[in-house]
Amino acid sequence: MVVLALAGGWLIYHALPTEDPVDPIQDDAEYAADSLAGTGFYRMVRLLELDSMQHAAFRRAEVNYRQELNALRTSLQEMDRAIIQELAQAAPDTLVLQGYAQASGRIQQTLKQKTIDHFLQLHRLCSPQQQQQLAEIFSSFEQGLPGRGRGQGQGRHGGRGWGRRP
Repeated sequence: MVVLALAGGWLIYHALPTEDPVDPIQDDAEYAADSLAGTGFYRMVRLLELDSMQHAAFRRAEVNYRQELNALRTSLQEMDRAIIQELAQAAPDTLVLQGYAQASGRIQQTLKQKTIDHFLQLHRLCSPQQQQQLAEIFSSFEQGLPGRGRGQGQGRHGGRGWGRRP
């Protein structure tokens, strides 16, 4: 169940586009604030056709979510560094490593819960018709995007694995 939740969050995070087109209803000052909003913010606003009040509420939620997400990612990176440092010891302490693994799992669980809460908040902002559109967007994430990570030729090593070049 946890693995599916993590995979779902990863898919949602990576399925959204990496560039943010400029939203026509924003001026430069608002755009600077929205630079914290995240990669899929404008796409969601456009796809759901959020009105100005929904847009403003979603922007506030998105900025807050991204700040929390960044803090959690930093914590995960610190935990990874601690694990690597312990593994580099002459005699790594398995109890310490187990503690790091558990702490990392708790951070990942918090990250996943923040993501779920964020999208539930967006869902509550939406009209019934927009909620249906949102459900369709999430269904498309579940199915995966064409050409992303599927089959041979995807990724850095062409889907063939390390050292198995023809």
